[in-house]
Amino acid sequence: MKPQTRRKKHAVYGDSFHNGFGATFIGPAQGFVLSRKQARRWERLVCPFWDCECPGVTKWGPRSARIVPAGRLRRHHLDQIGARNADWDDYVLIPAHRVEELRDYIE
Repeated sequence: MKPQTRRKKHAVYGDSFHNGFGATFIGPAQGFVLSRKQARRWERLVCPFWDCECPGVTKWGPRSARIVPAGRLRRHHLDQIGARNADWDDYVLIPAHRVEELRDYIE
């Protein structure tokens, strides 16, 4: 039997080029790769316009988890958050308690 991974609600909020945003993503406490459905939800939340070339997120909330492309992180960081099999263009959720440690890679 596979051991249960502790799941958590991760709050993601801040400001984007077009508006303020806020959402909750549920997944493993250490972080995770967003599913396709979650990734589409994230993209629409940050920029609701198709074919827009805006910069996306302009400011994160102070205690917000972060969502970034996996290609911005080093392989050992992906391993630490359980995203070892992430492709460079997958989105990865970084839990709020790991943000400070990874700040150089995610902002």
